[in-house]
Amino acid sequence: APMAAEVTFDPATRRASFEQTSVLMPASPYTCPGKPESALPSLSSAMFCAAPVHAVYDGSNDWVATAGFGSVPDELAKATPAETAAALFESLRGQAYADHDTTVANRGSETVQLAGRPAAVQLGDLRYRVPGVPSSYDRLFVAVLPLPTGGYVAYLSGRPNDAPASTLDALNESINSLRIG
Repeated sequence: APMAAEVTFDPATRRASFEQTSVLMPASPYTCPGKPESALPSLSSAMFCAAPVHAVYDGSNDWVATAGFGSVPDELAKATPAETAAALFESLRGQAYADHDTTVANRGSETVQLAGRPAAVQLGDLRYRVPGVPSSYDRLFVAVLPLPTGGYVAYLSGRPNDAPASTLDALNESINSLRIG
């Protein structure tokens, strides 16, 4: 059987690609590992980058802003990009915040055009109280794009409400670099 497509990443340019889709992963203060990895159940093949926002909040871990790009697994792929984005939003909430009670506020969705193709966006504020973390919520952003070959690719981010402006600037630059075709 042929191997499934994988995300590729060039650390020198920060470009992550999957089939005909590419994005520049965020620059400093984000750091990216040298290669893509699996992030099941939310993404099959993915590149994740992180920027510390609250250092060593619990004695050993940083509370971070994240950005990710990757292929949506068949288990989360729905009939439409909007349904897939909603399923991915919930999957990420369960996966990334499994150890914390969260509620969702300001949840919204929209369809945007990217290279003449509809892309679905889901966003919302995941509210929490975590000892040692002064943030009160993370803004979760999920964009899902259908691929010409079938299936979906996604870009996602989670950033604390009190992340520095440099973190938001790097994230916005990355989101704006998303291309298909």
